[in-house]
Amino acid sequence: MNNLMRNRQRDLNSFWDHDPFSLFYQAFNGRDGNEVAEKRHAPVCHISDRGDFFLISLDLPGVNKEHVDVEVKDGYLNIKGERHTEVKSNDYTERRYGQFERSFKISEDMDIERIKAEFNNGELNLEIGKKSSPTSRKITLD
Repeated sequence: MNNLMRNRQRDLNSFWDHDPFSLFYQAFNGRDGNEVAEKRHAPVCHISDRGDFFLISLDLPGVNKEHVDVEVKDGYLNIKGERHTEVKSNDYTERRYGQFERSFKISEDMDIERIKAEFNNGELNLEIGKKSSPTSRKITLD
């Protein structure tokens, strides 16, 4: 009985260690989202499908709007920027400063002509419209 409980606990632990959204992240950038944010100075994001568009929200605390660039190039949506500060040599900080970058792969159903960007209170929100595809079509006979 004790082994059964240990096995169940192990299974539960492995379930919670697995990121259930990793496939969703991989669809956008080909890598696990947590891995991307941890391995380099990259802002964390939230991605959601809102029906007519995708919404990508990035946390950019302490970053001015003027220090953020967003562009679509070679099939990727690229966000670059810089967080400035004056850290003195005797300061201790766990905050990250300097340049950052984050890229997301543009899928075939995304309409790059319908991208809207809004920056407010340290959060960048990008709405990426979906291409419309006809759900039905009448075929005429020749």
